[in-house]
Amino acid sequence: MPEEFNNLVHVKNNTCQAAYIGNLGDVKRCIEKNDYNGAIKELDKVILLRPFHPEAILQKIDIYLTLKPSLHQLPVVRYDDNLLTNSEDLASLESAKLIAFTPNWALARNLYNELSGDNFKIDSDNTYKVSFCLITKNEQHNIRRCLTSLNQIENKQIIIVDTGSTDNTVEIAKSYGAEIYHHQWDNNFSRPRNKSLEYARGDWVMFLDADEELAPGALKTLKEEMAKPNILGYRLPLENVGSKLHGCNYVPRLFRNAPGLHFIGKIHETIHASILVVMRQWNMEQTIGNTKILHHGYKPEELARKNKVKRNLALYDGALEELPDEPSIMMNYAHDLNHDGQNDRAHQIYKKILDILEQYQKEHITPEVREQFIHNYGVFLAQHLKMKELSEVMNTRTARETGPVANVHYMAGLGLMNCNKFRDAIPELEASMEKAYDDTLAPSLPDIRTWKPKHFLANCHASVGNELKAVKLWEEVIEECNDSTDPYHDYARFLSTLARNKEALEVLLKGLKVQGGTQKIWELGCGIVNKDPELSEMSLEWTEEALKHHPDSDVTNVRRGESLMKNGRFAEATEYFSRLSDRGEKTATAAQLVCKQLSNQGDERDPEIARGFVNEVTGWIDVLDKAPCEFDRELAEQLIR
Repeated sequence: MPEEFNNLVHVKNNTCQAAYIGNLGDVKRCIEKNDYNGAIKELDKVILLRPFHPEAILQKIDIYLTLKPSLHQLPVVRYDDNLLTNSEDLASLESAKLIAFTPNWALARNLYNELSGDNFKIDSDNTYKVSFCLITKNEQHNIRRCLTSLNQIENKQIIIVDTGSTDNTVEIAKSYGAEIYHHQWDNNFSRPRNKSLEYARGDWVMFLDADEELAPGALKTLKEEMAKPNILGYRLPLENVGSKLHGCNYVPRLFRNAPGLHFIGKIHETIHASILVVMRQWNMEQTIGNTKILHHGYKPEELARKNKVKRNLALYDGALEELPDEPSIMMNYAHDLNHDGQNDRAHQIYKKILDILEQYQKEHITPEVREQFIHNYGVFLAQHLKMKELSEVMNTRTARETGPVANVHYMAGLGLMNCNKFRDAIPELEASMEKAYDDTLAPSLPDIRTWKPKHFLANCHASVGNELKAVKLWEEVIEECNDSTDPYHDYARFLSTLARNKEALEVLLKGLKVQGGTQKIWELGCGIVNKDPELSEMSLEWTEEALKHHPDSDVTNVRRGESLMKNGRFAEATEYFSRLSDRGEKTATAAQLVCKQLSNQGDERDPEIARGFVNEVTGWIDVLDKAPCEFDRELAEQLIR
C-alpha cells in the first residue's frame, strides 16, 4: 500500500469517521501476524464498506505475489466455472479488476501487463447500486417529492440523517424504505453529511437535499455515467426551478464509494477537495455529468419558510474561520449578504475573491466556480450601478478565462456602454449575441437570449454615428420585442435627432401597442410634435391624448401647454404650466406669464415677477416667433420692459 495513501487516510481519520472507513489498518495487523487468510477476509470486508477500493485490490495482489501464502490459506475463487488454484492466477485476476477500476493508473497498468491480466475479462453488468444520502429537518413539504423521484432508480439505498424534525419528515421517509439515522444539529452541515457517508454501501453515492429531486430520465443518464471508466466523480447540472436565469449550476454530487472521501465546510459544505486528492492518487478524473437535479429551494415560499439567508449568515464566520479564503464559501457569503441588504460588506468580499482568483492559474480553479463567481459579481455590480467597475471586472483574466462566455461579453458591453465607451462596447455585445445559446457552466442572464443585447448594440452604433447600422438593428428589435417600450422609445428618439419625426411617431405608435411603460412613449411624442412646425396640428391631438392617459405627468402637462401656446390658444394653455410654476420652475413660470399676457389675463404684478425671468420670457417669445400662430410680440415684450 503506497505511503501516500496511508498518509491520506491518517489525515482524514482525524477529521471524521466517514473518512476512516476503508482504512487498511486491520489488514496490516493480520499480515504482521502472518495471517494471510485473515488479511484477505479483512480486505473483503473493507470492499463491502467501500466498494470502489483500488488500494484493497492492490493489497490482495501484494499478498498473493509478495508474501506467497500457502494454498490452504488462499480463498476459493471461481472464474468461468473454473477454480483458481494458485496465487499467480489469483493475482492476475485481481490485476484485471484493478485495471477495470483505474485504467490510467500507471501502477495498475504495469501490474496488469506483468501478470497477464488480459487472461481475465472483467465484465460490468451495469447494475451498480446507488446510495442516495440526504440530511433533513422538518422537510415534510418537500421530502415526498424528492423520494418519489428516486422511484425511477431500481438498485438503490436511501439514507436519511435527520437533525431534529418535529413534523412528519421521518415517517414519510420510512414509507419509501429509507434508512433513518439521527444527528443532533450543531450548526455544521458537514457533520450530518459525513454521518450519512458512514452508512453508504452502494457502488456510487449521490447526495441530494430534500428540496431537490432527480429530473425525469435520470435512470438512463445515471447508468451511462456510472459505466464510464476512470471517472471518480461527476459535477451534475442543478436547475433552480422558477429562476429567470437560463442554464444550470454544476455541483459535485455523484461519486464512487471510495475510501477517504468526506465533506468539509460548516456551510455550503463540499466533498470536492477530497475527491481531488483521491482521484490524483489513482490518476482518475472528475467531470461534468448529465443527470439533472431540480432544486426548489429558492422559490420565494421556500426562502420565507426556512429563512435561509438569516440562517446562513449566522454560520459563515465559523465556516471561514475553518476554511479561510475559500472562494466558494466567500462567494455564497457575499450573495447572501447582498440579499440581506449588507451591500458594502458584500462588495468587499467580492473584491477579495477576485484578488484570490487572479493569483491562480486557470487550471487550478474549477471552471464552474470561476464562471459562477464572475456571474454573481457582475450581477451585483450592475444591480448597484457600479458600471465602471463592471467593465473592469469583465476584462480581468479570471473573467476572460471563462471563455469568455456570453455573460461576460454582455456585462462587459453593458458596463462600457454606460461609461460612454460605445466603440469598445460594440464587439462585446456582438460576441454576447453570437454565444447566447452556447453551453455554459453557470446560469446565463435571461436578457442574453432576448432583444436586449441587439437594442444596446443599436444604441452604441447610434452614439458613434453609424446611422444605417443603428436603424437596421432597431428595425429588427421592434419586430422581436413585445414586452417593453424601451426600444421603441430609443429608436424614435434617434430618428427624431435625424429630423425624421414622422417616422419617429410611427415607431412610437407601434410602441403604444406594447403593454406597460407607455408614459415615456407619450412624453417623447409630445416633445417631437412640439418641436416640428410641420406637426403643429398633430401636436394638439397627441398632447390631448397623452394627457388622457397620464394626467399627472409634469412633462405631459407642460407639453400640452406648449402645444396650445404655439397654436395661439393662450388662455387654455395657462393652466397646464401651473404644476411646475407652483414649484418655482422658471421656464414654466415664464410660459404662464406670457400666456396670461397674450390672453389679457395678466395683472399688475406680472411685470414685476417677469423681471426675475427675463431670459426665460425672451426665450418663449422667440419660440412663438417660429410657431405657426399669430401673436402680438409688442404686447408680450411689455412684460419685461
